[in-house]
Order: sequence, then C-alpha cells, then structure tokens
Amino acid sequence: MKGFAVLSSVSSSANAAIESGSVNVIITNKEGKYSLYLGGLDAKGISYTWISRQLLDDEVLNVIFEEIDESSVSEVQSIRDANDEIMESRLLLDSYYRLRDELIQDGVLQQNTDK
Repeated sequence: MKGFAVLSSVSSSANAAIESGSVNVIITNKEGKYSLYLGGLDAKGISYTWISRQLLDDEVLNVIFEEIDESSVSEVQSIRDANDEIMESRLLLDSYYRLRDELIQDGVLQQNTDK
C-alpha cells in the first residue's frame, strides 16, 4: 500500500500507511515553533497518529511517498475512533479546558474564582 516514510536527522523515523483511507504529513508554524504531524484516517472513521511533536531548529526531514509493506508500518502513537461518542465527548471537553486555560494565560479571559 502507498504511504509516507518520514526520516529525521535527529529523531526516530516512521512509516505510515493505511489500506483504505488517507495518510497525511502536516508541518505547522505557530509563533515561530514548528510542529510535525504524521497521521491518517481509515474508511471506518478511525484516526491514527504516528508522530505529533515539535521540530528542532536544526532538524532535517525527508518525506518519501512510497509503497510500504504492512509489516513495516510503524507503531501507532494514538488511535481515535470518531464513532465512539464517549471518547469524542472526553476529547472535546479536554480541548475546551486546554483552550480556556490558554486564553486565561494570554489574558483574553479572566479566571473565575467563584466556587
């Protein structure tokens, strides 16, 4: 099956492929910090993450789109089933609290001390 091999000059490499679905490599820049995401989604709505981390300043990446044997696909860091309502509710709540705390830290929101 087709997928991506991500090779790093300073960290471990990963091979990612899904038989029926999509695999993606995303590099983001937020406030001067670069992050790498290697993940995918299968036909059943299950999301896989192989890599999700900050990149180092001197790190060099090679991303290769190639045929990847099922036995050489790297171990998955996390799996998320979009059909699992309880898991999705927990993830949404975690996301809410994380974003709320970020807005409080940035001074956009005031922390409620009434209890």
